[in-house]
Amino acid sequence: MDPAEAVAREEIRDVLARYNQAGDRGRLGELVLCFRTDGAIEIRGEPPVRGRDAILERLTGAVQGLARTSERRLLRHFVASTRIELLSPREARVRSYYFVVTEIGPDHCGLYLDRFEREGEAWLIAHRRVTVDWKAPDTRFPD
Repeated sequence: MDPAEAVAREEIRDVLARYNQAGDRGRLGELVLCFRTDGAIEIRGEPPVRGRDAILERLTGAVQGLARTSERRLLRHFVASTRIELLSPREARVRSYYFVVTEIGPDHCGLYLDRFEREGEAWLIAHRRVTVDWKAPDTRFPD
């Protein structure tokens, strides 16, 4: 692995951490900066939502749903087994497992299937597909 590839991998890992930590803290304005300006997110088989403003609107609904179903707001995303495949110096395919804990304990888990692209000098999410493989019966994230 050459130094440029190592730097790209660490920059991508940093974006993954920033995305989840911002979301867990309810800082959705910071979270959407992890996407390209024309980035997209596709959740649970819904049509993709494109652009930072639309992503912010969609995720705000999820945060409001969490507030309605929770006695105390606790949200922690754990990301593991991240595989980064650099397709070119400007594009990467990334696959990660995620596991979410809320006040009930284990809440849901699944996959992040990401395409990262460079925008200027930054690696950002161009498209994220979120799959949900399992949900607790009393999940804090109802459909």
